Amino acid sequence: MLAHLIRGLAALLALLGPVSFAHAQTLIPVELDAPFVHEGSGITIDPRIGRFERTSVQDFTTEQLNIAIQLREESKDTFVTLYIYRAATPNVSIWGDFASIAMTNNPSIGEVVSGTFFLGRFTPPNAAGPNSALHARALVKGTNERATGLSVFAHNDWIVKVRATSKVLSDEEITAVIGKVISGLEMEASATTYPPVTLVQSCKKPMKFGKKPSLKAFDLVGQIVVGTSLMEVSVSREAADSPTSVWCRDEQSTSEHGIYRKDNAKSAYFVALSDSGTGAYVSNARRVSSVSGYLVKSSDGLTEAVWPLFDKRPHPALIRSMYGSVSPITTQDVRPGSQGGSNLRVTMPDE
Repeated sequence: MLAHLIRGLAALLALLGPVSFAHAQTLIPVELDAPFVHEGSGITIDPRIGRFERTSVQDFTTEQLNIAIQLREESKDTFVTLYIYRAATPNVSIWGDFASIAMTNNPSIGEVVSGTFFLGRFTPPNAAGPNSALHARALVKGTNERATGLSVFAHNDWIVKVRATSKVLSDEEITAVIGKVISGLEMEASATTYPPVTLVQSCKKPMKFGKKPSLKAFDLVGQIVVGTSLMEVSVSREAADSPTSVWCRDEQSTSEHGIYRKDNAKSAYFVALSDSGTGAYVSNARRVSSVSGYLVKSSDGLTEAVWPLFDKRPHPALIRSMYGSVSPITTQDVRPGSQGGSNLRVTMPDE
């Protein structure tokens, strides 16, 4: 039965430890003097943007669904990386905020100089909507770096992120460099218009999580009921931004998992599990099903997966530790151009 599977899973997790979110990298061969056109988004990156030379194009998948493009100036004092990837939801408010947390808590970059952290909005050049992009920057100390910054915006439901770090430039000069790179990208107008970015604030009260939550056991029929009733829940839709959304960040957030709640929700939340777009939507299953328990539906922008229900609201650290190890009940293909094919998986009861 499913209980047997859960016991086996617990033993497996004890052996494996925390799940790594690192991805294998494959270099995409590109002629040094030729433009690179990203297949999914249609964004074109020339061999040189201003004084920065494109040095490599890396793919973290096999279909250019998560790529990183390295740009470097001749002095090697300033590095820029352009990321284009799918995400659980194209919510720039969330991903921009979580990226800024990761940036300012990265010991290899340095400690933020007090009073220099800046977070603001701007209008991207792809006609995606007024103030629909986020920019963050800061001076840093304690390493060889002097300043760091990033910008995030959406383009036809792809997330575009530009990161820059410099040993010599000021924080304002970092902003100018990132702006130069973004303006140097060749993009058609976005078919989707996005709302203005929310500069995410702390939630009024911290969310309470269940003590020692565990996966619930269901018989064969129960698994089918859970899987089919929760299949229609969309991570992208539930965690989408809108002009009327007010997103807040729970104070229990860390650089490993950001906890975001819409309109100070007391039950449902979205957890950002990685800075590359992986996340999960958590809510009381009673909202959409006759079965009690807590729904976790995860997504990396390629596949959405319904987990077995928890008996109590799970802490994001538990979800992170179990991500990739829990066998989902249902999965759905959400890659661009897919037909949304889904699979229902059930565990046969023991004889």
